[in-house]
Amino acid sequence: MIETDQFGNTSDASFAYWLQSYVKANGPFAFIAIDPLSRFAGPKAETDNAAATRFIQTCESVASLTGATILIAHHTNKRSRAGGPLDSTSGRGSSAFVDGARWQAALSVEHLSIEDGDERQRLGDLVTFAVTKSNYAMKPEPVLLRRDPDNGGALLPIGDDDRSTIDAGRAAATKSGQKRAAKEAEDDAKARSEDAAIVEAVTNEPGLSLRALASKVRAATGCGKPRSEDAVERMAPRLRVVKTTKGHAYYPL
Repeated sequence: MIETDQFGNTSDASFAYWLQSYVKANGPFAFIAIDPLSRFAGPKAETDNAAATRFIQTCESVASLTGATILIAHHTNKRSRAGGPLDSTSGRGSSAFVDGARWQAALSVEHLSIEDGDERQRLGDLVTFAVTKSNYAMKPEPVLLRRDPDNGGALLPIGDDDRSTIDAGRAAATKSGQKRAAKEAEDDAKARSEDAAIVEAVTNEPGLSLRALASKVRAATGCGKPRSEDAVERMAPRLRVVKTTKGHAYYPL
């Protein structure tokens, strides 16, 4: 709907003129959906606030011709998809999109750990619908929704009977996350210990072979042979490695 010339000036594209003519000739319309924004706003709109503002203005012109509500579907950003806050900054790209809009809502997905197959199909993926901007009314509380497996995954409100299953799934997901975090912390501590053992070994005995250096790592940390050799390989960019007739010799930088 928007074009940007080589000087950065924005203007309505031919599709915008066609759409304005169409709604004027065939209206009135009550509702017009633009889905998704990225296919209609133009290539610069997500990175250029001026282009994004022009896109919103063009949508407003379409609305004024017919009195319709214009709803624009847009993708969320990486932060929100990774479990970040669901707020007015959740949209991808230019902030001018939400600045120019009068109302914004966002969806976020929550994955639950549920053992029962039927319950997992119904409640394994929950969706939170939150109004994140509202110029004409108070923002309502977020609504928790589930997918309806009998109707193509259509979203339905959560019933009171499902609350206990959801609470159990959230508890299981939290426990799983804590275990994963603990394992990652343990692996990180082991790696730091191995790295320190390698630095100490090559400092005290420069020129160690891979075999000898890996043996030093095993003696210092108690790790197995494959892990000790992997540790030497991981640390190689931080060492001076000299190729010899018998392999490689390792020295401190």
